[in-house]
Amino acid sequence: MQSRFSGYVSWIMNRLRKKNWLILFACALAALSIPLIDKSLPLVRDIECHRSFFPKKLFQKRLKQPPADWMLEQLKEDLARFTPKKICLNSLDKTFESIYQRMGFLPEITRFRILDNKLYKFVPEGAPFSYRDTLTEKGLKTLLLYAKVPDCDFILCGMDGLPEYFVPADFYLTPNPEDQAPILAQAKRQSITSDCVVLIPDQFCLSKFWYQDALDVLETNPLIPWEQKIEKAVWRGSLTDTGEPTDDRFVAHYATTPRFLLCQMAANHPESLDAGFIHLDNPDTLTAIEHLGLKKGPLSKKDHLAYKYLPVLDGRMCTYPGYQWRLLSSSVCLKQESDEVQWFYRALKPYVHYIPIQNDLSDLLEKIKWAREHDLKAQNISKQAQQFASQHLKFEDVYFYLYLALSHYAKLQNIDFQQLKQKTKQNPQWKCIQYRKRLILQKSLNKIGRSP
Repeated sequence: MQSRFSGYVSWIMNRLRKKNWLILFACALAALSIPLIDKSLPLVRDIECHRSFFPKKLFQKRLKQPPADWMLEQLKEDLARFTPKKICLNSLDKTFESIYQRMGFLPEITRFRILDNKLYKFVPEGAPFSYRDTLTEKGLKTLLLYAKVPDCDFILCGMDGLPEYFVPADFYLTPNPEDQAPILAQAKRQSITSDCVVLIPDQFCLSKFWYQDALDVLETNPLIPWEQKIEKAVWRGSLTDTGEPTDDRFVAHYATTPRFLLCQMAANHPESLDAGFIHLDNPDTLTAIEHLGLKKGPLSKKDHLAYKYLPVLDGRMCTYPGYQWRLLSSSVCLKQESDEVQWFYRALKPYVHYIPIQNDLSDLLEKIKWAREHDLKAQNISKQAQQFASQHLKFEDVYFYLYLALSHYAKLQNIDFQQLKQKTKQNPQWKCIQYRKRLILQKSLNKIGRSP
């Protein structure tokens, strides 16, 4: 009996030893697999970029063409403060730290590095890290698939524009101006932003949103000749002129915003204008809008292009890609005067690419009347806008400007990148997000390695 019991104990101990060896073997295999994974997953997945529809040949052709003069002028203006070679690690560190200390973690403010054509993202201590790419990150990773971008370290603002309503107007400025680094942003308010904002294309125009919008508009344009278009202005949108529609401060003055005035004007002058809200978040505002009859159903791009005149109004910031597809259309833009600008605005001229209207829309009906009485001039404005958009705002053009902006920015850096590459790889707060699948697999392997 004792011999049989001893046999059972021996058998159990052998099984436990084998299990421990299996665990150790799995951990060792996991550790050895990480470098193999790095080599076996060199490609960015389609869900991490826009490779599945990116016009590679058109983009490569565009890269060989010289930039337009207005592009160089815009970049010269945006980067004038930082010449010669005034962008250094110290200023980038201090600018990012200043924002973080003042505002806490803002997911819209991100620090990136492009090293050996791979995208790295800085994750502040205690901040959440997502294993999903934002539209901006997808756009940057797509660019790196098709162009060799110089090594660079930059801070990017992912807000609709700089500054948004929910942050102080100077939140990104360092106490000491000498410590200031550039901020890359997709739009800005000229009246209150400083000279450290560098404009780049917006996240939506770097994504399938603009790619598909452009295709839809170009497909529709020939179907509705100018002579067959309705001689009225048409607009659909949300009540996002100032602030957040769910904010009580906004509800108190929504009736003074240009978008509300536009829809109210349409109710009083249906012979000249068809405008309405299609989406309202605040229930109190929604009730008031519905009572006034200003809520209407949505319209497709084709529905819009059946009209001759397309108002372009700012929302929380510039409307994008709303302005772009209207410029590309065979209708004419009625552009609201504003100090909110994007990267291509300086190239557009009133009565050449658009018909200007006052910011408060007080002359909108007058401008619609002018367009009716000068039909040929309005049509020519539409043609010139379409030509501009076809030459400078298509998908490959947007990526070309992003490449141009990063390249010009990189020339002004005073950074030892050989040293920086080593430090970046050794710092766990810097994560290479070029291949996120690697990060996910590494996370899983680390869990296996920590298993008891």
